[in-house]
Amino acid sequence: MAPETLIRNYSNSCVNTYKEQEIMMSSPEKCILHLYDAAIQGCAMSQEDRAGKALAMLIDGLDYQAGGDIAKRLFELYEYCLRLIHRHEFESPIRILKGIREAWQKALTAELAA
Repeated sequence: MAPETLIRNYSNSCVNTYKEQEIMMSSPEKCILHLYDAAIQGCAMSQEDRAGKALAMLIDGLDYQAGGDIAKRLFELYEYCLRLIHRHEFESPIRILKGIREAWQKALTAELAA
């Protein structure tokens, strides 16, 4: 996913110059972390639109050919979170997304250490 797309879809009220620069300099893997952060923050602030946009971008970024079963299961989790968010139920999506974000962060840290 292109960093420009992330910036364009990130809530303008939440993006400052520093954040824009950080996103522009980020690897695609790090952009995924930014999307998780945006979705989690959107849920924490009960902002359906912000959380939904971030989840839609996470769904768009899934590579079903390379990701196989994992991509399919992530899609199902993201879709479930979207359904809850549309019902204004934000607590479960926060827990789910925090868990996935933590796992993604650990994978990135392990990859960088290798």
